[in-house]
Amino acid sequence: MQDARERPKKSADDGLTRGMLIFRPGLEPDAQTKDNLGTRTPCQLLASGPSKRKAAGETGDGAPDPSSRSKLHDACTRVLNRSLEPGDIVYQIREEQGGQVAELTLPSLPGPCGLRSWTSNVCENRRSARLRAADLALRSLASDPELAAAVAPLTCQQSYLPGGGGSSEPALVDAGARAPWPSSAAGTVSDAKTELVIFCQWSCGRPMGRKDLRYSAARQGGQHVATVRMNCFCGEEFVGAPQANRRRAEQAAAEKALRAFEKERAQMARAAPKRRRVQTSAAACDTHPSVKQRLHDVCTRVLGHPPQAGDVVYEVAAENGGVTATLRLPCLPGELGSQVWTSRLCSSRHDARLQAAAAALATVLEDPACGSMAPANDNLQSYQP
Repeated sequence: MQDARERPKKSADDGLTRGMLIFRPGLEPDAQTKDNLGTRTPCQLLASGPSKRKAAGETGDGAPDPSSRSKLHDACTRVLNRSLEPGDIVYQIREEQGGQVAELTLPSLPGPCGLRSWTSNVCENRRSARLRAADLALRSLASDPELAAAVAPLTCQQSYLPGGGGSSEPALVDAGARAPWPSSAAGTVSDAKTELVIFCQWSCGRPMGRKDLRYSAARQGGQHVATVRMNCFCGEEFVGAPQANRRRAEQAAAEKALRAFEKERAQMARAAPKRRRVQTSAAACDTHPSVKQRLHDVCTRVLGHPPQAGDVVYEVAAENGGVTATLRLPCLPGELGSQVWTSRLCSSRHDARLQAAAAALATVLEDPACGSMAPANDNLQSYQP
């Protein structure tokens, strides 16, 4: 019997050695080896650890570069020729399909890159979503003729070059060109329609109802032109510039209305002291912690089945040193499906979502058609924001 001490010990480098032998020049791997390794090159396999090889085999989707955000920060510093300020790089996170999606805007950059946004695919966490959005932005900056000279030293790696080599790009979604609307808080960028709702709530001193802001759109010469009627401001109407689709047309109409109230919005920004923000955040904590689940249950009763992806949509945006959340329920029938509920200013995303859910639930329970389907033990006062 062979002594155990005489048995050859396996080294951690055995796998690397075997891989090098398999792919020696002029030596073709057998069919089983090819099937196990797939289409990846030997260099890719040998340079990556077991976890990375497993991820590449199971998902086929490259992980985002962990230094993407840092490189984007350096690239913007080079382009602007100054230190970055709050608002130069803006990430907005929203929940979608059970994951996190990040939308990135660079409003301070010159040219078209300052007027567009980049949106990641659905990721497991916010960090990965931000990295993927930053990765997509870096690719766009590297392909822009005006910015390539400043960005090239930071994006010379193959993974960032447009159409570069054999590296596959992560599954990212380009949101296309869209003009971001600068929010009333210095250093943030927000959705124009959301900004308009926030301004109207501040001006009127109450949450917006379903008839306070009404959007209508018509096609003119192959484009969409939208009009926003502000019933909360004596029925004033604003017509936006023609856009390629209805969504952008409504955003353009909201931007037109916001520009008409620039002085009032500037006053709103100055009238948001820290003490008021703290009080608002404290009020948010008093919201019933199960309000989101209650809203989910009511939607289930109305629809006859649990809400699917896209039926309950939360969007969170930075505003005046805090965060606000907007909620849409496109799954509900009638006007409830097109209404938007906005929270007050809160110190955390969780509180902001609770505020928006409480406002939505109160409206749904008051609706004659949907309110009758709510559980009998629902107490409307418990969910008031």
